[in-house]
Amino acid sequence: MSDPAIDFFGVLSESRRILTAHSRHFLALSVLFLLPLSFFLIAAPTFVASIRSDTNHAETLLRYAPPSKTPTLSKTLSLSLAYAAATLFLSLSAIASVTSSVRHGFFGRPVKLFSALRSLSSSLWRLLLTSTAALASISLLSAIVVFIAVRSLSVLDLCSAYAIALVLIGFGAISLQANWALAPVVVVVELSWGVEPLRRSAFLIKGFRRVAVALGLFFSLGVALMLRLSFFGREGPGLGWRRELPIAQTALASAVMMLLLLYGLAANAVLYMYCKAVKGELAGMFRTNAKGDNFMVISLNITLLEAQRT
Repeated sequence: MSDPAIDFFGVLSESRRILTAHSRHFLALSVLFLLPLSFFLIAAPTFVASIRSDTNHAETLLRYAPPSKTPTLSKTLSLSLAYAAATLFLSLSAIASVTSSVRHGFFGRPVKLFSALRSLSSSLWRLLLTSTAALASISLLSAIVVFIAVRSLSVLDLCSAYAIALVLIGFGAISLQANWALAPVVVVVELSWGVEPLRRSAFLIKGFRRVAVALGLFFSLGVALMLRLSFFGREGPGLGWRRELPIAQTALASAVMMLLLLYGLAANAVLYMYCKAVKGELAGMFRTNAKGDNFMVISLNITLLEAQRT
C-alpha cells in the first residue's frame, strides 16, 4: 500500500471532524484557556500602554485613555511579569489539554474534561522545559547569524550585511517552524521533554514539511489579521457609539482568534498522527477507496490496535 495522501485540506478536514464530534468538550477547554489567551494577546499593546501610565482604570484595556504620569519601575516590572506568566500558563495549558483531547478523539476514545485537565500536571513542566531548550537553540542560532553579519562587514557594506542577516533569519525561522512543528504534540503524547521532542519532531515531519509550513502560516496570518483588525479605528478618543466600538472589536476578535488557536492546535495533533502512520507506527490506519486514494481513518482498526498495545 502506498503512503496516504496527507495535505493541508485533509488535515483541516480531520481536525474539523474531531472538534465537531466533541464540540462541548472543546468549547469548555476554549473558554478555560484559549479565550483568555486570545484576550491577553489582543490587549497586549493596550496593556503595555496602560502600565506605562499610572492609571487604575480597567477600561483602558478596551478604550482609548490619555496617558498620565509614569509609574514606578517596580510596578511596571511586576505587572509585566504577571502578564507574561499568565500568558505562558494559558498557552501551555491549552496545548496540553487540546492535544490530549484530540488524540483521544482521533482514536474514537471517550473525551472527558476531567481527564484533559488531569493531563496538565504531567505535561506543563515538560512543555516548559522543551520551550526553554528550543529558546536556547534559537538564541544560539541567532548569535551565529549576528556573528556572520558582523564578520561580513569587513568585505560588504552595511546594507548588504543587513540583507544577508535577514535572509538567514527568515530561512532559519521557516526551517525551525517546519522541523519543530510537532514538538509540543510529542511532549504531550510521548511524555518526553528537552531536546528529545525537537529531534523526534524533525524525524516525524520528514516528507511533510510543506504541510507543516502551510498550516503554520495559515493560522499565524489569521491570528495576525485578528490582531490588526482589533485595533482598526481605535486610535484616539471617540464620540457617541464610537466609544463602544473597541469593546465589540475586542470581543469579536477574541472569539475568532480563539477558534483559530483551537483549530491550529487540533491540526498539529492530527498531523502528528498522520506522520506516525506514514512512518509505520500506526499500522492499519488508512484504507484505500475504489479510486485508489488513501485517506480515511478506520476508527475500529485503530481502537483495536491501541487496545492490543495497552
